[in-house]
Amino acid sequence: MDRLIRVISQKFHFLSGMAVLAMMLIMSLDVVARYALKTSILDTMEISTILLGAVTSLALATVTDQGEHIRFSLLADRLSTWAQGLVKAVTLMISAALFSALTWQATIRGISGLRSGEFIGSLQIPIWPGRFLFALGCLSTALVLLTQLIYVFRRPRSLNSEKEIGE
Repeated sequence: MDRLIRVISQKFHFLSGMAVLAMMLIMSLDVVARYALKTSILDTMEISTILLGAVTSLALATVTDQGEHIRFSLLADRLSTWAQGLVKAVTLMISAALFSALTWQATIRGISGLRSGEFIGSLQIPIWPGRFLFALGCLSTALVLLTQLIYVFRRPRSLNSEKEIGE
Protein backbone atom coordinates (compact mmCIF):
# COMPACT_ATOMS: atom_id res chain seq x y z
CA MET A 1 0.00 0.00 0.00
CA ASP A 2 2.82 2.35 0.90
CA ARG A 3 4.38 1.80 -2.52
CA LEU A 4 1.10 2.49 -4.33
CA ILE A 5 0.59 5.74 -2.43
CA ARG A 6 4.17 6.78 -3.20
CA VAL A 7 3.75 6.05 -6.94
CA ILE A 8 0.48 7.99 -7.08
CA SER A 9 1.96 10.95 -5.21
CA GLN A 10 4.93 10.98 -7.60
CA LYS A 11 2.54 11.06 -10.58
CA PHE A 12 0.73 13.97 -8.95
CA HIS A 13 4.08 15.67 -8.40
CA PHE A 14 4.75 15.35 -12.13
CA LEU A 15 1.34 16.90 -12.87
CA SER A 16 2.28 19.71 -10.51
CA GLY A 17 5.38 20.37 -12.59
CA MET A 18 3.28 20.40 -15.74
CA ALA A 19 0.98 22.96 -14.13
CA VAL A 20 4.03 25.14 -13.35
CA LEU A 21 5.05 24.94 -17.00
CA ALA A 22 1.52 25.83 -18.11
CA MET A 23 1.51 28.84 -15.75
CA MET A 24 4.88 29.96 -17.06
CA LEU A 25 3.76 29.60 -20.66
CA ILE A 26 0.49 31.50 -20.27
CA MET A 27 2.09 34.31 -18.28
CA SER A 28 4.97 34.63 -20.72
CA LEU A 29 2.61 34.71 -23.68
CA ASP A 30 0.52 37.34 -21.91
CA VAL A 31 3.57 39.57 -21.35
CA VAL A 32 4.69 39.18 -24.97
CA ALA A 33 1.16 39.90 -26.22
CA ARG A 34 0.96 43.05 -24.10
CA TYR A 35 4.17 44.54 -25.38
CA ALA A 36 4.22 43.24 -28.94
CA LEU A 37 0.52 43.23 -29.83
CA LYS A 38 -0.78 45.83 -27.33
CA THR A 39 -3.35 43.35 -26.05
CA SER A 40 -3.43 40.67 -23.38
CA ILE A 41 -4.63 37.10 -23.15
CA LEU A 42 -8.04 36.88 -21.54
CA ASP A 43 -8.29 35.47 -18.01
CA THR A 44 -4.56 34.94 -17.50
CA MET A 45 -4.87 35.62 -13.78
CA GLU A 46 -7.87 33.32 -13.37
CA ILE A 47 -6.14 30.46 -15.19
CA SER A 48 -2.97 31.01 -13.16
CA THR A 49 -4.96 30.96 -9.93
CA ILE A 50 -6.51 27.59 -10.77
CA LEU A 51 -3.12 26.21 -11.79
CA LEU A 52 -1.49 27.51 -8.61
CA GLY A 53 -3.90 25.50 -6.49
CA ALA A 54 -2.97 22.41 -8.49
CA VAL A 55 0.75 23.16 -8.21
CA THR A 56 0.72 23.41 -4.44
CA SER A 57 -1.67 20.59 -3.59
CA LEU A 58 -0.42 18.01 -6.09
CA ALA A 59 3.22 18.36 -5.02
CA LEU A 60 2.53 18.34 -1.29
CA ALA A 61 2.22 14.56 -0.89
CA THR A 62 5.66 13.88 -2.34
CA VAL A 63 7.20 16.72 -0.37
CA THR A 64 5.63 15.32 2.81
CA ASP A 65 6.72 11.78 2.00
CA GLN A 66 10.32 12.85 1.42
CA GLY A 67 10.39 15.22 4.40
CA GLU A 68 11.31 18.20 2.23
CA HIS A 69 8.89 20.62 3.85
CA ILE A 70 9.75 23.25 6.43
CA ARG A 71 10.28 21.89 9.93
CA PHE A 72 10.60 23.71 13.19
CA SER A 73 12.00 21.32 15.75
CA LEU A 74 13.79 23.53 18.22
CA LEU A 75 11.66 22.34 21.14
CA ALA A 76 11.12 18.76 19.98
CA ASP A 77 14.87 18.17 19.59
CA ARG A 78 15.32 18.77 23.32
CA LEU A 79 12.78 16.10 24.30
CA SER A 80 13.50 12.46 25.06
CA THR A 81 13.18 9.89 22.28
CA TRP A 82 9.85 8.71 23.67
CA ALA A 83 8.49 12.28 23.89
CA GLN A 84 9.71 13.02 20.36
CA GLY A 85 7.82 9.95 19.17
CA LEU A 86 4.70 11.12 20.95
CA VAL A 87 5.00 14.60 19.42
CA LYS A 88 5.52 13.01 16.00
CA ALA A 89 2.45 10.77 16.40
CA VAL A 90 0.22 13.64 17.58
CA THR A 91 1.46 15.89 14.78
CA LEU A 92 0.77 13.21 12.18
CA MET A 93 -2.73 12.63 13.59
CA ILE A 94 -3.60 16.32 13.50
CA SER A 95 -2.12 16.75 10.01
CA ALA A 96 -3.92 13.70 8.64
CA ALA A 97 -7.21 14.94 10.11
CA LEU A 98 -6.66 18.40 8.64
CA PHE A 99 -5.90 17.10 5.15
CA SER A 100 -8.84 14.70 5.34
CA ALA A 101 -11.11 17.64 6.16
CA LEU A 102 -9.60 19.66 3.30
CA THR A 103 -10.21 16.74 0.93
CA TRP A 104 -13.80 16.43 2.06
CA GLN A 105 -14.57 20.15 1.74
CA ALA A 106 -12.77 20.55 -1.61
CA THR A 107 -14.70 17.57 -2.97
CA ILE A 108 -18.00 19.04 -1.78
CA ARG A 109 -17.13 22.38 -3.37
CA GLY A 110 -16.04 20.64 -6.58
CA ILE A 111 -19.32 18.72 -6.80
CA SER A 112 -21.24 21.93 -6.09
CA GLY A 113 -19.36 23.78 -8.82
CA LEU A 114 -19.96 20.93 -11.26
CA ARG A 115 -23.70 20.82 -10.54
CA SER A 116 -24.19 24.59 -10.66
CA GLY A 117 -22.00 25.16 -13.70
CA GLU A 118 -19.92 27.69 -11.78
CA PHE A 119 -17.24 29.43 -13.82
CA ILE A 120 -14.78 32.30 -13.60
CA GLY A 121 -13.58 34.93 -16.02
CA SER A 122 -14.82 36.15 -19.34
CA LEU A 123 -13.89 32.86 -21.01
CA GLN A 124 -16.26 31.10 -18.59
CA ILE A 125 -13.66 28.65 -17.33
CA PRO A 126 -15.29 25.95 -15.19
CA ILE A 127 -13.98 26.05 -11.65
CA TRP A 128 -14.72 22.44 -10.65
CA PRO A 129 -11.63 20.83 -12.25
CA GLY A 130 -9.33 22.99 -10.12
CA ARG A 131 -11.27 22.10 -6.99
CA PHE A 132 -11.08 18.40 -7.75
CA LEU A 133 -7.33 18.64 -8.42
CA PHE A 134 -6.94 20.37 -5.07
CA ALA A 135 -8.99 17.60 -3.42
CA LEU A 136 -6.83 14.91 -5.04
CA GLY A 137 -3.67 16.59 -3.80
CA CYS A 138 -5.08 16.84 -0.28
CA LEU A 139 -6.23 13.22 -0.39
CA SER A 140 -2.81 11.96 -1.45
CA THR A 141 -1.18 14.03 1.30
CA ALA A 142 -3.61 12.63 3.89
CA LEU A 143 -2.78 9.10 2.73
CA VAL A 144 0.96 9.77 3.02
CA LEU A 145 0.44 11.13 6.54
CA LEU A 146 -1.68 8.13 7.55
CA THR A 147 0.97 5.78 6.16
CA GLN A 148 3.63 7.57 8.21
CA LEU A 149 1.40 7.38 11.29
CA ILE A 150 0.91 3.63 10.86
CA TYR A 151 4.67 3.24 10.50
CA VAL A 152 5.24 5.18 13.72
CA PHE A 153 2.95 2.83 15.65
CA ARG A 154 4.37 -0.31 14.04
CA ARG A 155 7.99 0.56 14.73
CA PRO A 156 8.12 2.35 18.06
CA ARG A 157 11.89 2.07 18.38
CA SER A 158 12.42 4.12 15.23
CA LEU A 159 10.21 7.03 16.25
CA ASN A 160 13.13 9.39 16.24
CA SER A 161 14.61 8.19 12.94
CA GLU A 162 13.56 10.77 10.38
CA LYS A 163 14.88 8.82 7.39
CA GLU A 164 12.72 5.82 8.21
CA ILE A 165 9.40 7.63 8.57
CA GLY A 166 9.74 10.02 5.69
CA GLU A 167 10.80 13.20 7.39
